Amino acid sequence: MAITVGNAVKVSIAIAALSVAGVFAASHLRRAAASGEDGLQAWFFDESEQRLYTVPRDTLPPHAGVGGAANDGVRAVVVACRDACQDASARRIAYLETYTPELKDSMEKIRAARARGDMDVGPGKFADKGAVIASTLVRREGESTWHSMSSKEGNAIVTEWQSWACPDGRGLVVCTP
Repeated sequence: MAITVGNAVKVSIAIAALSVAGVFAASHLRRAAASGEDGLQAWFFDESEQRLYTVPRDTLPPHAGVGGAANDGVRAVVVACRDACQDASARRIAYLETYTPELKDSMEKIRAARARGDMDVGPGKFADKGAVIASTLVRREGESTWHSMSSKEGNAIVTEWQSWACPDGRGLVVCTP
């Protein structure tokens, strides 16, 4: 069977397309491996620098931050009106979140053990979801007092953004980087 010019062009285009797809896939996988949880990111807020930044989603707060004081980077739940998450001026911090030193230490030990292949390590004291919630601290941006997420005030902080409305009357949505 003879190869025609038309077939040669089609084969060349197919090979080029597969090459581009291969480069794209390799690049995506490299980025995913470098940024944790398949490239998923989370918003964090540096308290001394007073600015948002992104980290791999599996980062535990408090984090080193981006400058200023050490370990002052905390998770930020960021919200905006629907379709406005990409607009930095439209985003708003609903609340900030961090862990008690005891909870963070326990989570780091579990991760380290599992990275070594030890799947039998358990959460210990934090096996109960209630203990995790009680050791997760929240506060509003601009406030200095942290509250347990399981407290009445903590629950109010975590849910109050759901009553904020956009100009069109719809509620806000949580934004991801």
